[in-house]
Amino acid sequence: VSRQVTEERLVEEQNRREMEVDVECNQVIHRDVDIPNCQEIKSGDCHRRYYFLLPDILCQSLRSVLESARTGIYDEAGAHYEGVNINGSGNEDVDGLEARVPRQLNTNSLKEIGTLPMVFAVHCLGCDAMTMSNFLPYANSRNMIVVLPEGLHNSFNAKYCCGYALQNGIDDFNFFSLIQSEMSAEFEFVNPNVSYAVGWSNGGYMVTHAAALFRAVSPISGY
Repeated sequence: VSRQVTEERLVEEQNRREMEVDVECNQVIHRDVDIPNCQEIKSGDCHRRYYFLLPDILCQSLRSVLESARTGIYDEAGAHYEGVNINGSGNEDVDGLEARVPRQLNTNSLKEIGTLPMVFAVHCLGCDAMTMSNFLPYANSRNMIVVLPEGLHNSFNAKYCCGYALQNGIDDFNFFSLIQSEMSAEFEFVNPNVSYAVGWSNGGYMVTHAAALFRAVSPISGY
């Protein structure tokens, strides 16, 4: 069945988006967490932060109507959309409309995607989480979630290394475990058992120390 995409269809699409998870793909997002039953000496050390980026594959279905208008592809219901005509001018409006479509998760499509691998990229001593941002592009090219934990005072306690975290006995193993739990509770496509880690220097020591949490680890240095 072939029919024109109308304003009514776009309103329907907007209503559907209101039910979607309010998280965007291809954008670095941060979460602040409080470590449960925290034993750290300084209470402020119980408040931690991590960053993550979700791959664009999780949001592609939101542009299905626009793609149908451009290519004539059938959607999952079998409907065919020949054009978008908001202002009475036809397909030339598609690109402008696409720019206004939020790249948010579509909960209806997540079951089809299944579980995506989650990869921790852990920074060095004296660095911050974004030092490992060179791993972010792989989220899209490898369809994985990239997680960047932030060390306290730019350090992680990896038993033999390093800095403030080591000197104050910070439980970074528990912090990493909490990130896995928080991510899997927030997103149905995350499973802690499908986690991997790469670390640089202090981060290399840390992923080795926390290897029991991951399927595989890759220390760049510091092991």
